[in-house]
Amino acid sequence: MNPVAQMLALEVALLHTNHSLDPAGLDAMLSPDFSEISSSGRCSTRADVVRWLLHKAVDARWQLQDCRVTELGELHRLVHYHARQIAPTPSASAGALHTSLWCRQSPQAPWQLNFHQATKLP
Repeated sequence: MNPVAQMLALEVALLHTNHSLDPAGLDAMLSPDFSEISSSGRCSTRADVVRWLLHKAVDARWQLQDCRVTELGELHRLVHYHARQIAPTPSASAGALHTSLWCRQSPQAPWQLNFHQATKLP
C-alpha cells in the first residue's frame, strides 16, 4: 500500500471506528505521549482525546481530501489533509486543515499517532 493510502486509512479508522466496542484498539493507535492542539487552539491531552473518541456520535463521518504524506524517515510520517464533517449532519463550515505525526518503534511495528493539530478554516 502506498504511504498516502496507508496513512489516510489510519486517519479514517481513527475517526470512523466505534471505539467503544474496542477501547484496546484505540489505545494501541495512540502513542502513550500523544497530544493535540484542537481547531479552537486548545491543547488536549491523550485522555481528553480518548474520551472524545469513545463518546462521539457513532454515525459521525468526515470527508478527508487533499491528503499529503511527508516521510520523515522510516519511522515517522507527517500527514496533512482537509477534513469536513459530513454526517450525521453536514457541517456548514469549510472544515479544518489537519496535521498528524505518526510514528512507529520499528519498521515492523504498527503506526501510532503521536501528535495532531487542526486549524479551522474561515
